[in-house]
Amino acid sequence: MMIVRAALAIALLAIVFVRPAPGQAPVYPGTTWARVPSVSQIGWSEEKLGEARAYAGTINTAAVMIVVGGLVVDEWGDTATRFNVHSIRKSFLSALYGKPVRGGQIQLSKTLADLGIDDRDSLTPLEKSATVGDLLKARSGVYHPALYETPSMAAARPARGSYAPGVFWYYNNWDFNALGTIFEQATRTSIYEAFKAQIADPLEMEDFRIEDATYFRGAESVHAAYPFRMTARDRAVARAIDRAARVGGGEHARLLRHGPIRWVRLPVVGCAERRAPHHLSLLQGSRVLGSGRGRPLHRDRALPRPRRRSPRQH
Repeated sequence: MMIVRAALAIALLAIVFVRPAPGQAPVYPGTTWARVPSVSQIGWSEEKLGEARAYAGTINTAAVMIVVGGLVVDEWGDTATRFNVHSIRKSFLSALYGKPVRGGQIQLSKTLADLGIDDRDSLTPLEKSATVGDLLKARSGVYHPALYETPSMAAARPARGSYAPGVFWYYNNWDFNALGTIFEQATRTSIYEAFKAQIADPLEMEDFRIEDATYFRGAESVHAAYPFRMTARDRAVARAIDRAARVGGGEHARLLRHGPIRWVRLPVVGCAERRAPHHLSLLQGSRVLGSGRGRPLHRDRALPRPRRRSPRQH
């Protein structure tokens, strides 16, 4: 019930990025954000911004930041408040997988049996044949109860043994949580410590603190969930730097082209093309991991259309 109430209480966090005006050099955020000297100087309307602010007040918005070329045009709401970012945690872990995969600490072809991964209700030999790559594509075929899922997710979960690994896409918290166990087992580092060292500190996030992050454990599964609490302005830093890294240049671009964001950036496009219900359902994109043992993702009837949720988080 606590999880359901939390999900229903999510406020919308909007972070809007717009390309800089022609001739305007992009700015790379440091420890704090810089603002444009005048919105009219860059072609924005004070009146229209006022209308946007008024509209945001009608849709349960908690915080809004509008960024152009790395400079804040406007912001309102609780941009310094740490909110539970819910399923975005899975994208963070997805990004962190890049380094240990490149370094050989994690091999995508290893099976759950190889890694000694099990759960409270023992997994079957077929379930244990799922690979790390299958989990990253949410195609493990393991439908064991999972932590931090809503009643609707639990109700939609297929029966155990319904599908072999790699065949059927299902947005599965068991996969996402077990990936956390695999990551920490392979790297001997907590997810939160790795995020701070590899993403938060290099990007100079001003609000992220390890003490705000707490694992969610329970009786249903041995694999903990790993919720994150983050401010809108820290989320904006990550997205602004990633956007800059796409086009090159800037002090952070090399870091991200060769760091965690490089791993996660390519499959985001693949997910969007395949109408995935989340912006990054842990590296489904065939460009990095392949389309699994079944049909290609873009032809897979098992992949549902995204459904609108209210209230939403962006």
